Amino acid sequence: MEIIREKKYTFVKFEISAAEWSSSIDKAFEIVKKDISSKGFRKGHVPRSVYDKQYGVQSLYDKALEILADEKYSLMFEDGSVEIFSTVDFEGPKNIEDLENPNGFSFSFKVENMPEVVLGEYKGLVVNKQDNSVSEHDIEHSLYHLVEKDVVEQPKEGENVLLEN
Repeated sequence: MEIIREKKYTFVKFEISAAEWSSSIDKAFEIVKKDISSKGFRKGHVPRSVYDKQYGVQSLYDKALEILADEKYSLMFEDGSVEIFSTVDFEGPKNIEDLENPNGFSFSFKVENMPEVVLGEYKGLVVNKQDNSVSEHDIEHSLYHLVEKDVVEQPKEGENVLLEN
C-alpha cells in the first residue's frame, strides 16, 4: 500500500501480483459457480475447466476485481492513516491487457482530503438577549388567521336551505 497525499486528494495505491490476481479469480469462480449449470452437470457443480471453455476466464474479471477492491479497501483503515469523509473513487486498470500482465497491475482509491477548518475569534463575543415574550393579542391574532385560512363558504345541504328559482 502506497499513500500519495496531494492538496485536495489522497491516493492509496495497491500493487497486485499475478498470484494475488489468480487467487482472486479463483474466489470469483467459487462465487459465480453456484448459479451456473451446464449440460451434464448439476447447478453449482460445473468444473472450472468446463466453465472456462464455455464462458472464458475474462467473464470472471469483474467479480475478481471487485473482490480485490473490497479486500484492499478495508486495509486502508487498519492503521488509521487515511480518513474518509466523502465518497471514494476507484481507479483501476483500463483494459484487459493490464489485468493479464504477468508482472501484475495496480489500482488506487482516490479519497478527498478533509478540509482544514480555521475558527475565527469567537471568545468574548457579546450577544444581546432578545425579548421573546408573547402577548394575549399576539395569540388571538395568530388563532384568528389560522381559522380564517381554513374557512370555506358553500351552501349547506339539507331541509333549511333556501333554494333560488
